[in-house]
Amino acid sequence: MNFAEIGYIKDDESLWISKFVQKLPKPLQTKYLMAAVPLKIEEVEMLGESGLKITLPITENEDNLSLRVRVLKKTCALLMEKEIKVILNPDNIAVPFGFMEAKGGLANAIFADQLLKIAAKTKNIDLATDEVVLIDGYNFNTIAVLEAIKSEVNYLSIYTCRKEGLKDILNSIFEETGLIIECFSSPKSTLMAEASVIINCSADMENYDYAFKRGSVFIEASGYLAKVARMIQKRTDLFFVTNFKAEISQQEADSRCVEALILMKNNDLYDAFKGKCVPMETKKILGYMHKPQLVVKQIKR
Repeated sequence: MNFAEIGYIKDDESLWISKFVQKLPKPLQTKYLMAAVPLKIEEVEMLGESGLKITLPITENEDNLSLRVRVLKKTCALLMEKEIKVILNPDNIAVPFGFMEAKGGLANAIFADQLLKIAAKTKNIDLATDEVVLIDGYNFNTIAVLEAIKSEVNYLSIYTCRKEGLKDILNSIFEETGLIIECFSSPKSTLMAEASVIINCSADMENYDYAFKRGSVFIEASGYLAKVARMIQKRTDLFFVTNFKAEISQQEADSRCVEALILMKNNDLYDAFKGKCVPMETKKILGYMHKPQLVVKQIKR
């Protein structure tokens, strides 16, 4: 199987254990679940790829820590047994490191051009004259965003501490498009304060929530939503883009599904995304990767 979607049982769903066990007192039922760990496993199809849907026999609010740990261990053992390549985890279950999880940030980065154009149109932003700032994540996603939007903007700056490390890729983009990209390293820079669009590739929790101009667009392309979740609470004036709905071969998919498909179809990208990859190597991989033909229908928080 190429992928697996894992999730908790929802409060309005019935547990698939025998009626006899369901009628047992809670402590005895818990003992049964600890012993049996009856995962619900279904074969599913997504965008032409085969996979599994694994439902855990506990709700998101399960308060028995021992049971939660036991269920998670059984789930991880199953993922390894089935040699699952990519995990879809919409309930944000605490999966241990080592599993490749499609969180949507890479898809947002690769298709940042479409997200940027839709958001700019929605907020009446002129990409020919308005400033766009990219927050460096020191990762694959940063280069993916640069490659996606290099022909869509006239004013692009990068908040980064690795100006020298990006020199070759920035020179390459200038030779291709004539775009001059400025680097800055202080969140108090006027470039940050005056940008109409911010594209975030960084997973750090650094607090510069109030550095951005009122009413600007914030596109989340890191895949780690803790920081943007905090900002959504604080900056109700900003227009956040954290996910998208798209059509691929007449099927609808969100950013996590698109990302899973990309990772399944591209072994080099899969390997590079797991580890560090220098900017020019990333650019090379992006140049020949299998990129699904899709049309973004909707951007959303």
